[in-house]
Order: sequence, then C-alpha cells, then structure tokens
Amino acid sequence: LGRGVGFRDRAADPPRPAARPDGGSAQPSERRATDLTHRPELDEFVARVRNLPRQAELDAAAVEVLDAFESIGVESLLLKGPALAETLYVVAGKHRGYCDVDLLVALEDLPRARSALAELGYARLTDRLGIENVGGVLHAEAWERRSERPDRQPLVIDLHWRLAGCEAPAPLVWGAVAPRRALIELGGRRAAVLDRVGLAMHLATHAAQHGPDDLKTLADLTRGLERWPIEVWRSAASLAAALDGTAAFAAGLRLLPSGAKRADELGLPSTEELDWAI
Repeated sequence: LGRGVGFRDRAADPPRPAARPDGGSAQPSERRATDLTHRPELDEFVARVRNLPRQAELDAAAVEVLDAFESIGVESLLLKGPALAETLYVVAGKHRGYCDVDLLVALEDLPRARSALAELGYARLTDRLGIENVGGVLHAEAWERRSERPDRQPLVIDLHWRLAGCEAPAPLVWGAVAPRRALIELGGRRAAVLDRVGLAMHLATHAAQHGPDDLKTLADLTRGLERWPIEVWRSAASLAAALDGTAAFAAGLRLLPSGAKRADELGLPSTEELDWAI
C-alpha cells in the first residue's frame, strides 16, 4: 500500500542474494528475466481465465459506477481488466478474466467519487482495517460490496488517484494520463480506458509492482511486447518519465527477455537496486 511500486518496505532491508545450484549467489542480471516459455502453458492459461465466471458481474458493477460518476461530473479511466481483455486478448480470439474493477480519477474528484461509491453501497476497506494515508503514500484504495450471489466473494472497486511505480505528485497524474485515452464498449455503454501508449506504460509498471511470479501480469506484458511496435513503447517511456516512473517502467520490462531487449533499445537506465527489491 506504500508509495511507488509497492515493495519499498522490502527494499529497506539488505538484499539477500538468491542461491544458485552451484552454491553461489545469483546476480540481478541473472534473476530479473523470466522466460514464460519455460513455464507450463497450462499455468498461464489457468491464471488468465480463473475469474471468467465473474466477468459479467464485474462489468455490470463497472457500468453502474461509471454511470454514477458521470451523473455527478466525475471523469474516470477504466484501468487493466476490460481494457486489456479487449485490446490484447479478444482480438486474438482469447479470453482474460479479472477479479476487480480499477478506476483512475483526478485527485480533486476523489471526494465526490468516494461519495458516489458509498451511495452505491460500497465500503472502504482502509476504514475497516484502520489504515491511514500517512504522508500521502497510498496510490489507491479498495471499496467492496457484497455480491448478490452468496457463493461469491464481494465486488471490489479499486479507486486510484496515482499509479503504482510513478512518483509524480497526485495532482499531476490525471493531467498526464487523461489525454492518453481510448474508448471501448462495456455493458452497452462507452467506457474510457488507456490507449496503447498508456496501457504499455502501465503493463510494465504493473509488472514491477507484482514481480516475476505473477503469471497473468507477465503474460499481459508479453502480449503487449509482441503486439505493439517500438514507437508505442518509446512513447510509453516518455509518459513514464513524465510521471516519474522510469525506474519501475524499466525494471518491469526487464522481467522478461523480450522486455529487457526492448529496454536496451529504448536506452532505459539500469535499475539493479530496484531489480533486487522486486
């Protein structure tokens, strides 16, 4: 829940090198690149489709919240989930499930967005857990509401005003990201999402946030690298720089061999300290 990519608390500890079979210590350059071709394809498939049964329910919840925001003049961007499913998977005849709804709003609209969620019956988890945003370190907060189906987990809306891995002050985030928008169809309405450049940046910083063991996140990044040309990634690098997120962008890319190659092509800086933290 902290500032940045979500692992600052671990980064504060001295790095503990991973052991190699020969008894030595793996260096960051040896550990950072995860090759998905060495993982069973079934594992990636299961991670990707695990939440498909909830997709219609989550899409309906997203439409309800988007309608509520629109009625009070709150602009928002739908992150990940449906945007990635539509952009990277549906076009290839594949499926991608998701377990929550992520929405980005401007910091100045945060109070009204919170009120709208409360009116829809959502409760903020940080209140229940006693978490306070001391020093403004949080980038998002989770809101949940009981599912209408008793056999399912609560519906969760992650309300963002910053992006993990990006250190730019919250008031600057919306202004930098809002122009990078596209529209998709969702539940009979148009929903604003990040365009390819915004998605590319977010794929890499999100990978840095979750690390090398998140198969679905790395599969998303793999598909983005395969599908989008270097020009998209160059613009994504510029967007990351504008949001003070170059380190997370570079480290996330370098979790994959193809991403490490792209990072070198873009001339991105070394991020060995962050690689150790991840």
